[in-house]
Amino acid sequence: MSELLEYQQDATRLQAALTDGLLCGEMQIEEHGRRLVAMHYQQGILHGVTESWHPNGQLAMHQEYHHGRLQGGARYFSEEGVLIREEHWREGQLHGECRCFYPSGQMQMREQWQDGLRHQQSEQFYPDGACAMRQQYVHGRLVHAPERWLPDGRAINARGQPQSRFSKWTEHL
Repeated sequence: MSELLEYQQDATRLQAALTDGLLCGEMQIEEHGRRLVAMHYQQGILHGVTESWHPNGQLAMHQEYHHGRLQGGARYFSEEGVLIREEHWREGQLHGECRCFYPSGQMQMREQWQDGLRHQQSEQFYPDGACAMRQQYVHGRLVHAPERWLPDGRAINARGQPQSRFSKWTEHL
């Protein structure tokens, strides 16, 4: 048996379809007539696209679920509509490349995941695009000390000391 569930409190309204008492189809939440969240269910379990919006109407999040688990791409946006994070999921676990961005659109972080564990290279960047840190992982375990750099490109050693400006200047002579 199908029924439509509607609940309103002040300016917030929830609307969902139920089949045999379970959420089925789209469930949405609105405030002042503006959509805030849209989620899709199948037999009471998240299945399909889930989206949320900032109060100004800009898309805040887009995720895809398959039988209750995140699957495929997930994207997160600032109130200005700028992409701030992008993830890839497989069967509810991070899998593939994940990236974060500065408000300018410049990449802030890039890392690889495999079956929910960091795997291979993880990098962090300064706002100008210069590499700040690089790490290598194998199945979630850090394999050696991170490599770090200052914004001017000088390396930082394991004791946290920067490379001298003179040696940086003369390293390619």
